[in-house]
Amino acid sequence: MDTGKVVFWGIAALALIILIWGFPILLIIGFILGIAACWLYEKYVPF
Repeated sequence: MDTGKVVFWGIAALALIILIWGFPILLIIGFILGIAACWLYEKYVPF
């Protein structure tokens, strides 16, 4: 899967969610995405 497309659609979906549900949902989703980003970073970046 193309990373650029994933990032683009992730941002687009997030913007739509912000418009519909507002800020509290954004905080929850941001927290989940933060954890997911850290997990993916540790999985795919060999340090």
